[in-house]
Amino acid sequence: MNTIKKKKSLGEALKQLSQYAWNLEHPPLNVVCDTNAARIVTTWTNTLPLTFDLTLDDLPDPEKFAILHAVFHDPEKLRGHMTREMLTKEAADKFSGLAGRLQSRGHPPEAVAHFIMQLVFCFFAEDVKLLPEGFFRKALKQLNIGNRHEHAKAMLDDMFFAMATNGGRVGNEFIAYFNGGLFDSQAALPLDEGDLGLLVAVGSMRWAEIDPSIFGTLFERFLDPAKGAQIGAHYTDAKKILQIVDPVVMRPLEAEWAE
Repeated sequence: MNTIKKKKSLGEALKQLSQYAWNLEHPPLNVVCDTNAARIVTTWTNTLPLTFDLTLDDLPDPEKFAILHAVFHDPEKLRGHMTREMLTKEAADKFSGLAGRLQSRGHPPEAVAHFIMQLVFCFFAEDVKLLPEGFFRKALKQLNIGNRHEHAKAMLDDMFFAMATNGGRVGNEFIAYFNGGLFDSQAALPLDEGDLGLLVAVGSMRWAEIDPSIFGTLFERFLDPAKGAQIGAHYTDAKKILQIVDPVVMRPLEAEWAE
């Protein structure tokens, strides 16, 4: 636990605390506080982190007090149940649903797969600040709330064009140029109200925790519906991959480096 002065940023304190995690053997709870507030972040292996914010004014609330009590007496009560793999599969299923809707309206599987890849990239790019923060998700929500789905293709075309050329202004935001060819070979596909609803739902997910490695299999599913049931079978999480990579690659390299 790290105690800081009132009004000091709890986020900054948490970053400082995370630097100690290795020496503390990665405790399952990280807690920072000032004289009025506390922030509790769970760090259990293979579960998504949860954040609890409490103030002194919250403590009369039995549910909030129970959180603080659990920190000292029963940390397991604060363990989340959603894993990164579960979250990633949930996102993949939503994109698969969108792909099915697009294909049912006559769009070729290859075009659908490419369009889905563009959308997935945009969500990841926005999450890591390569796109203006909140721009993509906000645009989708505005189109969805206003029932203006017929304008979605034009908005995406403008955005993809800027990303494919030398960057440019879309609405009030400047969109950077992205090389690699993902956006220079195909315009966006038209979206209906249900499509936008799916994208808004996907956008509300925690993209920092979604594993991009699963989407290769997802696109393969779009191109070959017969492989639809293989999404889970093909996915190997990072922990299992390291069981092979560590003894076969890392340990020999580390021994060679030490020598």
